Amino acid sequence: MSVEQFLVIFSEEGLCPVYEEYLLQNMAWENFGFYNEVEKFRTIENQELLEAEARKIYDRFIEVDSAHELGDITYQLREKIRQSLESPTREMFEELSQIVMDSLVNSTVTDFLRDPLFLNYVDSRFPIEEPEPQSGLFSSLFSCFSRVFV
Repeated sequence: MSVEQFLVIFSEEGLCPVYEEYLLQNMAWENFGFYNEVEKFRTIENQELLEAEARKIYDRFIEVDSAHELGDITYQLREKIRQSLESPTREMFEELSQIVMDSLVNSTVTDFLRDPLFLNYVDSRFPIEEPEPQSGLFSSLFSCFSRVFV
């Protein structure tokens, strides 16, 4: 599945929570949670806040046996990120973020687009309007056909 589809899902204000709910229901939330936190992290300007948030992300998603430990991380990458905590930058999670996004794209997007959660969201956002009743010959023909095919 394409990265573009994932990015649309992630950036669509109404659709992103639906996707998150789908991931929660399918025990696949960790990658989404990490990606979402990193996207917010990248916007931080204040260095002290950046350091605190980097530590929170590490403790929540990267530390061994953490509550939401990512499965797609090597020992080397974990160590590289751990060492970056001493002087964090907004790009410090970039490599892992790309791995996580690729995992989400390849393992969840296609199924999500077929899931009732997505289909119900689409139906609620874009309801199919019933055609207005027609008059005259067209209306008569339409009513005849509708009786035949019902």
